[in-house]
Amino acid sequence: MKENMTVWKHTREGFWVMIIFWILNILFAINYETKIELIIATGLFVSVIFTFVNSIIHLTRYKEKAFAITALVFSSYYLLTFIIGFIFGILMIEL
Repeated sequence: MKENMTVWKHTREGFWVMIIFWILNILFAINYETKIELIIATGLFVSVIFTFVNSIIHLTRYKEKAFAITALVFSSYYLLTFIIGFIFGILMIEL
C-alpha cells in the first residue's frame, strides 16, 4: 500500500515541478548564455522524463486516472518538443 501511495504522490509532485520549471523557462527565455538558464532547461528535461514515467505507472495501478492522463499529456508534449528541437538542431548543424 505504501508503494502505491508513493507513485501517486510522485506523479503529482513531478507534474508540479515540471510546471514550475516550464514557467521559469518562459521567464528566462532560454538562450543558454548563463548557467542558471542551462540548469532550468536541464531541470525541465529531468522533470518531464520523471513525470512521464510516473504517470504511466500511475495509469496502470489506480482507477482514478484523470490527473495521470493530464500529467501524461503535458509530459508527452514537452518530450515531443525536446525531441523535435534536438532533431532540428542536428539538421541545422549539418546545413
